[in-house]
Amino acid sequence: MEIKISGFDILRLITLLKEYKTKIEMIGFPNIIEAAAAVSRLLDVHIPYTVIYEQDEVHEALENAKRKGALVIVGGSNTIRLAKEQGLQGILITSGRESVLEAFEHARNMHRAVVRHKEARQLLSSLADGAETGLGVVQPDGRSRYANPSFRRMLNIPADDDSGRSLAEILPQWTELAGRAGKPGSRLRRWSCRTRPTGIK
Repeated sequence: MEIKISGFDILRLITLLKEYKTKIEMIGFPNIIEAAAAVSRLLDVHIPYTVIYEQDEVHEALENAKRKGALVIVGGSNTIRLAKEQGLQGILITSGRESVLEAFEHARNMHRAVVRHKEARQLLSSLADGAETGLGVVQPDGRSRYANPSFRRMLNIPADDDSGRSLAEILPQWTELAGRAGKPGSRLRRWSCRTRPTGIK
């Protein structure tokens, strides 16, 4: 789960940077730089920055910053690591408490959604598996996505057969049925194997 940089985090960073007397250069991706620039303008604080779009651009950005006299580099973890290797001071752009708590809340919500989805899928699967009527989910090309035990028995497909054979190989009339179902206005959208198809032993 991504921990984002919030407006509060940017505000705290700018408030910290305006106290620095040495020359600073901020290096980062557009989402961070644009937010920081907007807050800087509101606080009337001028902080030079360089926008990068790929990590490979960090080296060049650091070289340019050094040529301009920057002694302090503000950026992400990779940028700060490379800046320190070049003898520059680094200030890491970090996520504050609010951003961390928000990420935890997103993670909890995602977990709940996944659990609900799994429970619903297991329930539907159990109902379908126990149905006496043959039920199957089939792609237009005849490949089976799901087949309950009754469906498999009616077509003589072994329970452990996961070969992904097309129903066109097993059921001669499948192509005709699928063609009719695909026509505009057709009412044929569902086919239940209540009886053993003709020609299947």
